[in-house]
Amino acid sequence: MKLLPASLLLAFCLACGSPDPPKNQEPLVLQGEKLEEALVQVNKRFLKEEDLLIDRFIERRGWEPQETGTGLRIVMLKEGHGNPPKSGQMVRIDYEVRLLDGTLCYASKENQGFELFRVDYDEVESGIHEGIKYIPEGGRAYLFMPSHRAFGLVGDRNKIPPYNPVWYDITLIEILP
Repeated sequence: MKLLPASLLLAFCLACGSPDPPKNQEPLVLQGEKLEEALVQVNKRFLKEEDLLIDRFIERRGWEPQETGTGLRIVMLKEGHGNPPKSGQMVRIDYEVRLLDGTLCYASKENQGFELFRVDYDEVESGIHEGIKYIPEGGRAYLFMPSHRAFGLVGDRNKIPPYNPVWYDITLIEILP
């Protein structure tokens, strides 16, 4: 007797399953141009959301950034003197890198107190190569980098998560000869 209600419930649940898809419906697997277009649309939507996060962060603090064509935002804190560095020049910087929630991820003070790199040539985030060219020697700026100008798709696999915008506090100590 107890089997009859259980059997009816099982039959009802099976009957309520999703119907078979129509024969003319395209498969859910995207390939070729359709896959590429879908990925482009997802990335555009993601970048738009990331831009909003950065803009809201900056607006809450009342800062007025300069924005580059790549989405990098620069807030000058101290003007410095002279000209900003050019491609190929060696620079010495002091920096901190944070997530937008304020979490300190790295600081040059953890190493020797500064970092040296050749502008546009050495292995640093592309947003630093771009942003340092706006900072005169002795100047200090905040660089707000969308993930594609910072640590990108995979983060740094340590302290910076994937697809995460970051905030650099950079002082250009000197441009070396």
